[in-house]
Formats: sequence, C-alpha cells, structure tokens
Amino acid sequence: MEADVSGRDHHPPDIRSSEEEEEEDEESPDENQNLLRRSVTDDGDSKNTLQVPDGRGRSLSSPSISPDILLTFSAVSETARRLSGSSRISYKTFDWDSSKMNKEEGAEARIESFIKASKSMLGLQCEDAEISAAEREVVVAELQQEISAVPGVFANNNSAQTTVDRRKAFLRMTSLNSDLSIEHEVACRQRTWTDEVDSPVRSGKGVPYMTLHAKPVPYQGKGRRIFIEKTPIHIKIVDCGRVHSTLHLNPNLYYIEIEHGPCTWAVRRRYNHFLRLHEELILYKARLHIPVGRESHRERHRTFRELPDDVNDLPHFPRTLDALVRAHQLSKRMLQLEKYLQGVANNPLYINHPKMLEFLEVSHISFVDELGEKGKEGWVMKRSGGRRVQLGCFSSLSCSANSHYSKRWLIVKDSFVAYVRPKDGLLRAVLLMDQDLKVAVGRENTGLYHGLKITNTFRNLLLRCNHKSVALDWKADIARTAESCEYTFDNPHGSFAPPRDDTLVQGFADGSDYFESIADALETAKQQIFILDWCLNLQIFLKRPPQQDNRWRLDCILKRKADEGVKVFVLLYKEVEIALNLGSLHTKQTLLALHPNIKVMRHPDHLPGGAGVMLWAHHEKGVIIDQRIAFIGGIDICYGRWDDFRHRLVDTGDACYQQEEPAGEDVPDGRAKQARNQNGGLGHNGYLTGVEKRMHSLGIVEGAKQLWLGKDYYNPIFKDVVQPELPFEETMDRSSVPRLPWHDIAAVVHGKAALDVARHFIQRWNFTKEQKKKEMSDVPLLIPKSSATVSDVGLPCTPGASRCRCQILRSSCQWSAGMQHVEDSIHQAYIHAINNSKHYIYIENQFFVSIADDPDVSNGIADAIFERIVRAHRAGETFRVYILMPLLPAFEGDVGGDSGAAIRVILHWEYRSIIKGDNAILQRLYQEDITSPEEYINFYGLRTHDALGGKLVTELIYIHCKLMIVDDTKVILGSANINDRSMLGSRDSELAVLIEDTEMVGSVMDGERYMAGKFALQFRQQLFREHLGILKGCDGIDVSDPVSDAFYNDTWIRIAVTNTNIYDEVFKCIPTDRATTYLELQQFKREPSLAHSDHDAAEERLAEVTGHLVSTPLYFLCDENLQPSMGETEGLAPTRLWV
Repeated sequence: MEADVSGRDHHPPDIRSSEEEEEEDEESPDENQNLLRRSVTDDGDSKNTLQVPDGRGRSLSSPSISPDILLTFSAVSETARRLSGSSRISYKTFDWDSSKMNKEEGAEARIESFIKASKSMLGLQCEDAEISAAEREVVVAELQQEISAVPGVFANNNSAQTTVDRRKAFLRMTSLNSDLSIEHEVACRQRTWTDEVDSPVRSGKGVPYMTLHAKPVPYQGKGRRIFIEKTPIHIKIVDCGRVHSTLHLNPNLYYIEIEHGPCTWAVRRRYNHFLRLHEELILYKARLHIPVGRESHRERHRTFRELPDDVNDLPHFPRTLDALVRAHQLSKRMLQLEKYLQGVANNPLYINHPKMLEFLEVSHISFVDELGEKGKEGWVMKRSGGRRVQLGCFSSLSCSANSHYSKRWLIVKDSFVAYVRPKDGLLRAVLLMDQDLKVAVGRENTGLYHGLKITNTFRNLLLRCNHKSVALDWKADIARTAESCEYTFDNPHGSFAPPRDDTLVQGFADGSDYFESIADALETAKQQIFILDWCLNLQIFLKRPPQQDNRWRLDCILKRKADEGVKVFVLLYKEVEIALNLGSLHTKQTLLALHPNIKVMRHPDHLPGGAGVMLWAHHEKGVIIDQRIAFIGGIDICYGRWDDFRHRLVDTGDACYQQEEPAGEDVPDGRAKQARNQNGGLGHNGYLTGVEKRMHSLGIVEGAKQLWLGKDYYNPIFKDVVQPELPFEETMDRSSVPRLPWHDIAAVVHGKAALDVARHFIQRWNFTKEQKKKEMSDVPLLIPKSSATVSDVGLPCTPGASRCRCQILRSSCQWSAGMQHVEDSIHQAYIHAINNSKHYIYIENQFFVSIADDPDVSNGIADAIFERIVRAHRAGETFRVYILMPLLPAFEGDVGGDSGAAIRVILHWEYRSIIKGDNAILQRLYQEDITSPEEYINFYGLRTHDALGGKLVTELIYIHCKLMIVDDTKVILGSANINDRSMLGSRDSELAVLIEDTEMVGSVMDGERYMAGKFALQFRQQLFREHLGILKGCDGIDVSDPVSDAFYNDTWIRIAVTNTNIYDEVFKCIPTDRATTYLELQQFKREPSLAHSDHDAAEERLAEVTGHLVSTPLYFLCDENLQPSMGETEGLAPTRLWV
C-alpha cells in the first residue's frame, strides 16, 4: 500500500491550529505513514491494521477485510470526525452524481451509499460490486460510535449551501490516496473555481497601459492591482527535478508553468517556498480576524467578515517534507501543490498578497498591455551608487567599501531590463537592450560572490543575488530574451534601430501640411505625447488662419489632451542664453503651469567641467503620439516655420477679428484690401494651398486675415527674435519689412519605425532624468512599448502615404544621451547612399560644409560626391548632383557691414567646401581634368518677390531642409545638416529616417525606361514642380527624368539662370557674383535698381520669372577673407562651433 503523500493535514486551516499540527508532527515523526498501516510478519503474512484517528488509540484488525474497504473506512471515519465540528456540512455533502442518495431509504441502505460515495470520491470503483457482510459489519460497528453523534448525518438536509459549496468542503476534508482520486479532485477544483470566480473567457488583453502612470504603491502596501481583471490564472506543475546532494530537506525542484491572459511564463520553486507562502497566508488570514487597528485595517476586517466562507478558506496544503516523499510519489505531490496554487491564485482574498506575488514572480509591470511578453522577475540586491565595477587584485575590498545593499525587484521584458524600489513602488532604472548588452556573473567578472552585472551602452548595473544558481538563472534569462530582441543586433549604418519593412510613411514639403497633420495626430492621442525640439514656441497655430477660440494653438491642444488624461513629455534644448535666447525657460514654465500631466525637462546644463556641452545643441525635432505615430524632420514648432509653397512675403491682414463670416458671404473690406495674387507670376495660379482652401470655405479673402501673428512674422536676417516670451508683440514693422519665407522638409512614420523614434526619446528622457531629476518622483522614467504589439492598423493616414522600408538614424553620444560610444548612423547612411548611387543625387540642406583632407572639417560627404562624379566621368556615364542651399545664412546683420560677421564665417566655410581652395569639391574636379564640372554638379538657391506698401520687394527663401534623394529609390530626411556638427555624432544630437522604396513604378531615367520607387519619385517631382512653379502642371516641362540633358540643361539650369538674371536686374540682389570684394559690394549697393527707377518695367521683367529657383553666386566676395577677426565676438569662438 502506498504512503499518503499529503501527510496528516486533512482539514482546513481554520479548523485546526498550527500549534495542533506541530504537536501531531512530534507524535508521528514519519509523516509518510497513512492511517492504514501494513506490517509484514516473519513468515511473510501481511496484516492490515486500521488506526482510528479519534484520539483514543483504538485499533481494529481483520485479515479477512480487503485493504480497499479498510481504506474507505479510514477516510469515512476521519471525515466524520472532522465534520463533527462543522454544522454547515451534512450528509448531503456526499451527494455526487455517481452515487445518488434517497433520503427516504433506511439507515442501513444509507450506510451502503455512504461507503460507495466515499469510495467513488477516492477513485475506488465499487458501484457495480457487492459489499461483503464482513465489510458491512465492520463499518456499521464503527459508524455507530463514530458517526451517530454527528448531528444531521442521517437526517434530512436543510442546508442552504449550494452543491458547489458542499463539493469544495468535501475536497478540503479528504486526502489523496490514488492517481485517479488526485485527477478527480483537481478537475473538480478547477471546475469549481471557474464557476464561482467572476472570470469570463480571457480577452487576450493586458492591464491598461496607462496604469504605468498611476500613483506607485509600495510592495508591502495595500491596494496593489497586478492581474488582468476578470481573467483566471492557470497553473500547472509540469516537471520536477530531484537533487539529494545539495539540499537534503528540499531536494525537489518544481517547474511551474503559469498562464494569465496573453502571458505564459515559468518559475522554479522548492517545497520550502510553498511552505513559506502558506505560512504567510495563514498569518495574513489570522490578522484579518482582529477587529482593532487602523481604520484601513478595520475596513479590511469588515470586508473580510462579509466574505463567504469558501472565499476565506485556504486550500488544502500538504505538509509532508519533500525529503520524505518517495520518487514514485512525486507525481502525486506535484498535483497536490498544483491544486494548492491553483486555489490560492484564483482567490481574490490572497492573490494580491505580496508573498503570493513574489512566489509567482509578478509585479505591476508584468501584464501591462503593449509591453510584450512577461519575462523573469524577482528580488536582487543593489549596492547604493553601484554602477561601474572596478576589478583588480583588491576588487572584493573596493566593491564592499561603503556598500549598502538594498532589495530591488528586477524585471526583464522583451526589450529592456528595469528594477523597482519596493518601499515606494517607484521605477528606479530602465536599461534598454542594445548592441552593447552584456550579462556577467561570478566574482571574477563582477567582483562579488553571486554577483550579476548587466551592461548596455548607457550604464553598468551591479547586483548581488542570494546564490550563484540564481545569478546564472538571471544571466540565462536575460541572454535568451536578448537573442530575440531586435535592438541587440548590428544594424545597417551602425544605427540603434533595424530597418522596418512595410512602414507607412508620408513626406511633407513646407510646414503648412506638416503642422496640420501634427494637429490631427495630437487629437488622436490616448496615452502619451512626446515632443523633442531645438526651439518650441507654444503660441504657434498648427492650423491657419487662426481661429478665435484658439482651438488649434499648440498650448491649447496640449492642455486639452492633458485634461483628457494623456501624459505629455517634452524635452527641450537648454540654450546658452547669453549667446542665443530661444525662450526655452519660458516654454518650460508655461507648459508646467498648464496641467500636472505635462512634464518638461531641458538639457544640457551648462556647468563647469562639462567639456564641449557649451558648444553643442540638441538639434532634433520630433513629435511622437502613443509610440505609434512619429513626426520627424527639420521643422521646429516655433516662430516663422509655418509656410506653404506660396512662400508669401506679405501678411498685413487683420490680426484681431471676431467670429468668422459664413462661407460664401462677403467679408467687410475695411482692412481686407484687394491685394494682388501673391506670387501670381510664379506659375502656381489655380493650385490652392491647404490654408487657401480653408479660407475659401470660411469666406475669407486672401490677405484679409493674418496668417502669422506677432513674432511668428519673422525675418531673422533683418532682426532676430527678442523676448520670445511675448509671442504677440511684433518684432518688425510688417508694413515695410517682408517676412523670410521658410522652405523645409519633414515626414511622418507609423508603426514600428515610430516606436524606434519613441525609443530614442525614452533613452534621452531617462538619461536626462538621471542627470537632473533623479530623486523627483513626479518626473517618471519611461518604458518603451513592445514592437510585437505595435502596428499601424487603424491609424490616421492622409492621401499620399506609401509603404516603404524605413530605418531611424541618429547622431548621438555620451553628452547627449549618456551613450558610451558615438553613433553617426546618419553620416554613414549618407556616405553609403552616395557611394551606391547610379544616376543622380538631389540634396536640399541648410549648410554645405564638407572639405576633404582638412584639419578642421572631418565629415566625408563632399569627398564621397567627388569620388562618385570622378567614377562617372571615367566611365562616360551621365550623372547629376543637385545641391540646394540658402543664398545667405539666417543670421541677423549686413553681410558687408560690421554686423555681418556670423553670416560671413558661414559663407567662408561653405565657399571653401565648394570652390575656394585646393580641397574644394569643384577645384578637385578641375584637378581631375573635368573641365566642365557643371555638367555633373551645380548649386542652387530659392528666391521670391511681392509688392509691399506699393513697392516691389524680394527676399530669399530660406532653405532649412535636411534632405537627400538618390536615384528615385532612396530618401534620407531629418534634422541633420551637412556639416561636422550634425554628422559626426559627437556634437549636435540629430534624428533622421532612411526611406527605401519597395513599391516600384514605371518612370524614365536618362531617356530610358526605369523602375523608380513610388515614394521617392513622387516626392522629388513635387519638389521640382514647386521650385519650377508648375505644381498644377505645365505642357512644356516634364520633371520625370532628372538626368537627361533636355531637363537638366534646357529646363532646370535655364530657369535658374534666367530667374537669377531677372532678380539681379530688378532688385540688385545680394549675394551676387558682381561683387567679389567689399568695395565692389558697396558700389553695387549704390547702383539704382529697376524696381526703384521704373516700377512698370520691373513688373514686366518679374512676369518672366518662373518658380523660385535661382543659381547660387559662387564668387561672391571671393577675393576677401571672410573669417572673423580676433577683435570680433565670432572670432573668439572655436572653429568647430561653425563647422
């Protein structure tokens, strides 16, 4: 006969005290003995002895009675004794479907049914077998003494308990004596809990993501909500390993699989872990019986008293030590422990107990929706301030000095490792998995016995575990998780992010459509909004004309979303105010005052000892919504950036107006002058911009309402912004000074590519918090979502979006993001795209500072272009390079006067890159016997004109773009300029996206059929049409082939040269090739222009201008040294500040 694996604990904990259990354990040291004992005599005969557990020590011996019936009697007798103290359990407890009982039958028949029901419950098949007279005699004799005193056993059942209650009570009273009975009990237990607990079919969703931003709760605190609502927990012990040599009392290691909602995970536990859990729950239940204490405790006590008994009760727990469980009994022990865990885990009274959460390795982060699968969790010890480990001969001493270790709850998710401080439940660190992720254990690698060191590109985290095996478990789990994490692999161009196939992407030329799309996307935000910007002004209207209710003003949008519960996080560049006042402090203070859900940080601090931080800037621009939509590019949300292809110079309409007039009605014409159609001669007539369509729908005449309010009317060459905290005070007289038109490029990506942008933001946010606000609990650490849960399904998408292969690129390093290495993936992607180009390169950029073999300039953009042109020349290939850049830098001052030093220093480095000096790209091409470099490469700018105050005026269009298109198949756009500041990675921080077409369409290249990428082709053609003034189309101009002589020479260059000559003739524009010295420049300025001398003739000439394209004057002040002198402020700055 097999021993009873469950031991002596055949009762619920609330019936017999733990002290009584200990006394019984002392009396019976062999806990594997059952009530039924078998002894073998010397002659080999066996004798069955029934030990009746009534405290009187009586025994009954009958060799003729089978062990099965004695076993049955033992269970019945024990059950009767236990039931004697419980009036709520009656004879009908045993009324199972397998043995129906009739209350009208006689007592003897009931005894027979009693025996059959009991044997059936124990898994003994007896319903079809007759019970012998000897068996009946023994049972009747004992039941007369043991059961007759039990009230209601042979009486009618008047209990109001349900059948489920009675079944559960019986299961708690009986022991497990056979495999069949174990399976039967577990099945009944699972069925009972499924029926009683309010647990519908699992929805497959986790805990709402926004719970991450809820007020943290200490790990020992009350009110922690960990699990998914209305979702059961399924537990199964799947395996057991037995090791006697190391742990004699707990040799068995149980492998437990747990399923909860969409998450499945495994833990390993020994018997002592189960025992400690059970003891903690008993103490917890005992405390709940105490009616005195704090109000919170008394409330819990009252709630506890109101709960039904089946909720209060703990499941049966087997107390036999594992060391006494034989090998062939392990399967039974596994099922016993499994039943216990299953019962406790689905009991709402115990499931959130800290010891239970620790046992199951769960926390408030475990089941959060959109964070991916649950990983390993558990306790570790962290040394205060212990980040980097110094190893050596005395490493143990160095690590233990001033070592105060505290418990931390370590969490592994699919793309990060984090830990939580238990005393307050705060997330204290987030280590994002990356290519530098390493995990080391052991004293030789960590300097600690049982040490665990986790390293990524941002930090080294030193931890201590309780045992070497625990450290090895952590290492194995983190390594296994890292193997499936897409951020731990080497990616093209050295980027932190992998290429993302099938990414929904849309490009924007100029800020009008870009701002409007941002506004629409912000309105869809449900969880988080991330904003990072070089310059951010809150009073910018994202949709124009401005409305009276300010609905589409940025600060109003953010406040509205914060009121809805959306969390807004903003990272701003902290400028050196004595050199540049961007108003970041005012922006921060204004945002923080809007709503508690808005958090803002500025970086970097300009402290002594921060080498180089005084010189560099966070130049990124981005808006991320719910980590699923990301806007990136070169457009800051600040003064002067909103524009469209009209590139208006004049905005003199009404700034203060009341409710809009209905569409179709005339607008009062007090200030709504009948202005001439701005840019009317530039070829865009009949093609309406977005703002023009909106104004038309509102019945507003062009020019009647201001589009740029206050300081948004912007011309930094004339006068830069002062007092940015006063947004509606005018900087310039708009009646006499034209604004500076702004041409810029941006894009929006969805899905996983947007998640990569969000991950970059989170890296920077967490790094900045660590530096500046580490102990401020109201500024939280951020956690990235899992790429497995992110898609672009259901996201808003405007017409024109394409599916492409996208990769997020960046320039980042230690000062900007805390990285231990420099990432220059933007630079590498530029070089790779140029080297592999086959037909053309099209570049629009704010700067072009790139010089080969120069001690002050290191980026390789110009050298790569030079090598590609030389290769094409030697092969006799047609190859074109278009480079568009501003005609002048956007710095305040007169280029030929004392105030123009900053303008001149930028021109100095750009001319040195292009034509001035032996290492300039054009000079190097001449040295390669390329007599006509213009056949391969040319430089261009943009210019426009209008009438202001009855006078003709002109202004350059400032090209702020950071764009390159290659072969109509590949696009790189972002915030990175072509200079060392942006490209090297160790200076300004930048963000960009590489877009590679996967959908091809038919096109033409150099007169032959060509399969071009859909996105790159359409985006290039849109830009070409805008610059050439043919957005609505033109029968005489075809922009499909950018390489052919017919387009390159006869269209593009011809229009650029013609426009340049007209503007020089009408306005005497600066810069100009007619002024190579300062003296010639002064003489040129004194010459009267046609616009002043003959207005009508000037208008006739301007009518011949097509689009905005002009040639860049490469010989402007070529005979002068444009570098600043040491007496000028700009001359005191280091050279690397400008390049």
